[in-house]
Amino acid sequence: MDSKILIKKVSYNNKDLKALFDKLDLELAGLYPEEAAFGGGVIFGLDIKRKPRNADKFSFIIAYISGKAVGCGCIKPLSKYGCELKRMFVEKSYRRKGLAEKILKRLESEARKRGYRKILLETGPRQPEAIALYEKFGFKERGIFGKYKLIDELADLSVFFEKEI
Repeated sequence: MDSKILIKKVSYNNKDLKALFDKLDLELAGLYPEEAAFGGGVIFGLDIKRKPRNADKFSFIIAYISGKAVGCGCIKPLSKYGCELKRMFVEKSYRRKGLAEKILKRLESEARKRGYRKILLETGPRQPEAIALYEKFGFKERGIFGKYKLIDELADLSVFFEKEI
């Protein structure tokens, strides 16, 4: 892996973040039917085209290699003691190089700094690499949570995890 890796906290309106979210949306559109695509999390308050409510409580992370944005992730507050991991993504040509692990470690560190004790997440069964990453880092499968309960289509298209930190 290139030694010029930079993991950087950014604002919700960062142009590199938007570009990475667009790439993630395109990839997810190829894996899941339209009703399962959350369009950047708009339904759940993560539409970066507008300032998210409580934007100062979010942590947006970008991984740069030699100045190029190649991966991202975010934590979104859920409660005083819990947050949700969202929008984890690494461009295909940069996968299997430990970059997702670095992003995840940084987001866990951000969560701890903010006083969270638990991280929850939703991913899909058609993303086995993501599931393997989360399990490797101690995330345990759990039942559906929060506003996801309002979407019937999630039954077979989502897998939910949590981790005590």
